[in-house]
Amino acid sequence: MRKFFSIVVLGALVLSLFSLGLNVARADSTAVTFAVIGDYGVNNGPEAAVANMVASWTPDFVITTGDNYYVEVAGTGSQKYDISTGKYYCAFLKDVTTTGAFCPQGTAATNRFFPAVGDHDYLDGGTTDNLPTTYADYFNLPGVGFSSSSNNERYYDYVQGPVHFFVVNSNGGVGQEPDGVTSTSIQGEWLRTQLQASISTWNIVYFSEPPYSSGTVHGSQAYMQWPFAQWGADAVFSGDDHVYERILRDGIVYFVNGMGGQGLYPFGTPVEGSAFRYNTTHGAQRVIISDTSMTLEFYSVDNGGTLRDSYTIYAPGVPTPTAGTAQPGNINLQVSSSTDDAEMDVSDGSMYLYNSDLEMINDPGLQRVQKVGLRFLNVSIPHGALITNAYIEFEVMSANSEATSLTVRAQASDNAVTFKNIAYDLTSRPLTSAVVSWNSIPAWTVIGAKQQTPNLAALVQEVVDRPGWVVGNNIAFVIDGFGTRTAASFDGDVSGAPVLHVEFDPPPTPTPTATFTPSPTAMPTLPANTTGWLSPSAQAGTTSGDGNGYEVSATNVFADDSVFAADMNSGTTTSTSCSDAGKDRHKFYNYGLSAPAGATIFGIEVRLDARTDSTVGTPKLCTSLSWDKGVSWTAWKSTSTITTNEATYILGGPADVWGHAWTTAELGNSTFQLRVVDVSSDITRDFSLDWVGVKVTFNPPYTPTANITNTPLLPTATPTETSTPLPPSATSSPTETYTPGPPTFTPTITDTPLPATDTSTPTETHTPLPPTDTATPTLTFTPLPPTTATYTPTPTSTLTPQVSTTGWRSPVKQVKAKTNAGDNNGFELNPVDAFSVDGLFAGDIDSGTTTSTNCSDIGKDKHRYSNYNVSVPTGAIILGIEVRLDTKADSTIGTPKMCISLSKDNGSTWTSWKTTPPLTTTVGSYFLGSPSDLWGLSWIVSDLSNSRFQIRIANVSSDLASDFFLDWIAVNVTYQQ
Repeated sequence: MRKFFSIVVLGALVLSLFSLGLNVARADSTAVTFAVIGDYGVNNGPEAAVANMVASWTPDFVITTGDNYYVEVAGTGSQKYDISTGKYYCAFLKDVTTTGAFCPQGTAATNRFFPAVGDHDYLDGGTTDNLPTTYADYFNLPGVGFSSSSNNERYYDYVQGPVHFFVVNSNGGVGQEPDGVTSTSIQGEWLRTQLQASISTWNIVYFSEPPYSSGTVHGSQAYMQWPFAQWGADAVFSGDDHVYERILRDGIVYFVNGMGGQGLYPFGTPVEGSAFRYNTTHGAQRVIISDTSMTLEFYSVDNGGTLRDSYTIYAPGVPTPTAGTAQPGNINLQVSSSTDDAEMDVSDGSMYLYNSDLEMINDPGLQRVQKVGLRFLNVSIPHGALITNAYIEFEVMSANSEATSLTVRAQASDNAVTFKNIAYDLTSRPLTSAVVSWNSIPAWTVIGAKQQTPNLAALVQEVVDRPGWVVGNNIAFVIDGFGTRTAASFDGDVSGAPVLHVEFDPPPTPTPTATFTPSPTAMPTLPANTTGWLSPSAQAGTTSGDGNGYEVSATNVFADDSVFAADMNSGTTTSTSCSDAGKDRHKFYNYGLSAPAGATIFGIEVRLDARTDSTVGTPKLCTSLSWDKGVSWTAWKSTSTITTNEATYILGGPADVWGHAWTTAELGNSTFQLRVVDVSSDITRDFSLDWVGVKVTFNPPYTPTANITNTPLLPTATPTETSTPLPPSATSSPTETYTPGPPTFTPTITDTPLPATDTSTPTETHTPLPPTDTATPTLTFTPLPPTTATYTPTPTSTLTPQVSTTGWRSPVKQVKAKTNAGDNNGFELNPVDAFSVDGLFAGDIDSGTTTSTNCSDIGKDKHRYSNYNVSVPTGAIILGIEVRLDTKADSTIGTPKMCISLSKDNGSTWTSWKTTPPLTTTVGSYFLGSPSDLWGLSWIVSDLSNSRFQIRIANVSSDLASDFFLDWIAVNVTYQQ
């Protein structure tokens, strides 16, 4: 968004630009409505449904996020885009050239269709000016009557109303964008210059490849993470992942929109800033923009158009609407992590965080009664808003018809934290006074059907009215009652996880004065329980390699600013091992990491923004961490091959502790260090490093409150004095009764008999004074010795034992199963590459000899991994075991899956198998077991030793040609001391 200048200065600037002959886009203040579609050109029913919904909005124009044509549409020559695009969007087309019959010339008076080119457009074959030939022949962009500053159709700009649009070509393959696809390329410089020169109220950038995405098929593309906000963009649209997602990053909003017609994709772990995700049915965005605000909505095609998400940004100097003029808002938030839907056994308080489904309330399979907790993140409702409607939508996972009635309450908290593996976590949370009853729930009979609670507005209202509530906080609900209704969970079905829908009116605001504050709704909120990305402020080279590390401007690594530190002619050996002493190394520290004392450290991420002078020698960066000033180090993690353009490489993750159980003290400036090694088989390789950032994910400590009633050992006469009696003498006269001198007190304690030399009558009650003590008590008095009275305070509550984890541990030994295990060679390719998460894979090629998908079938390839060096204190109670698989398959044909079982006796006996969901062709992390899952066995500490504990993996597919690739197989044990 551009700053507003005075008319005189603005006019002078415009005239000067025209005098230089520059092509300046015109700023227009007329409000516009437009649609955003992506990945649509497939000529099928979903595309038709989306197109019909878009037409019903009567938008001024349509923009696309790529993939306007898929090769399966077929057609000949210029007919191709007539089938994929003209057939559905002819009313918006004008300047097209085709021999097709659906839209011979377009029916719009001027062009109203502005596409970005996608990777599938390029698959058509043949290029003209580095664009797909059929695409270049069909479209004339931006169209007659519009001006563009780029002088090409691969990337271009145009103005509509108060918006300046910038269309980028994000396809950087061979024969594609010749001007580059990085922020420092010719194309990147064009965008930066034009954004900074824009005089429009709003600036929008769109293209195909997503900079940030939680989709599992493509995910975030680091090379497209340009500094859009810094350059002046207000919103960024992309596609390629066939999902809808709204992400708040860098003070602006990013959208992924690939829902226009092609098959939908799944979600994985939400990226930082992810505020809303949807992938159930196809849809499109409607955007309404004026000089004062921009409202961005996403509709699915259900019922001709169902609003799923809405987000509004206000221009600088424009107050939020006052009462009576405010537009209602609504949000849809889906459970987005394993620990945000939970079940709690009411009999013993056990928490279950990794659930295949959610049973409300009776679990007939496990014969337990439970409560269910749900938590929703980044709630974009302002404090004091009027909640007009709210409900939670469930997807039916199993058919249930028994009599069921439920109650729902919200957590009475300003910002609900995620659910924890702590006994009675749900019932320990304060709940709202408001309660909603969901009585006599009809039978759930259709698997996959949607079911909604009654109106929960009263619960949400009580939370957002709390004094500490702010936009971006989290809200949680607890469900109780009787009966059984089984819904999808995050771990059972990511796309079917519960969704919170809220409709609200913004709060009334005072009449604006001369000073206005922009609405905070466009600002991202730091995700709970992370430090955010932090920079180092100290560095040191090491004596390895050529002995000088990043010898050129090493402090340039302290900030993400495209100013580089450089390591010239790195290394003295051609080895590509990170630990080779001939590799150049450098240390960075003083990160200012801050986590509450006693917090649980869940994961550490390292971000490297880097480039190299050449890809010869397969240059990579390696990183390891130290918790004790560099005395000890974690195992190395390695990036993929570094490119010659600056890119971002992320090592570690929110659930990766790098093989070490961290304490908060080990993150201090005096203890935490990070080292970087430059690796290449070509010793002349030069590395350039822009930034080394660190982010820590943690949970604050759990502090139970014990209500202990303590009674003083003995009364004292005054608060300032106590007496120190001498020990009783063996010769004291047992028949005497002594009256204490000052201070005076009357104890009600029955004396313990004196030692054997004492001849006092045992039935006599007295308070002995030391016969030799005749002094007046002075400054201090001490209670009588324990031979006179013994007191043990009795606490009225029991403290919760400490629950800990080992962190993710890697194996160091492996062996293939050679009999009754498929082709009897397990992961025959580089099986040791599964020892660490580094992008290097063990491979099982043409796995199996049978088409059965049974994990225990002897025709399935199997492999064992062991020696995990699991460290658990002697006598600890084992609560649960998790196994993590970072893996992929070469194809989804045959529904490839991986199965896991455990042994505690060196492979003599095994647990039952657990199975992953179907694998995809991109690497995903799959978790089996949980912090409260013992895999059907009772475990003791010695069962986890290297001599006994093993993990067995089986590769399952109905296609004998399926190939499996395994990057890492790790284990994490939860225990109680």
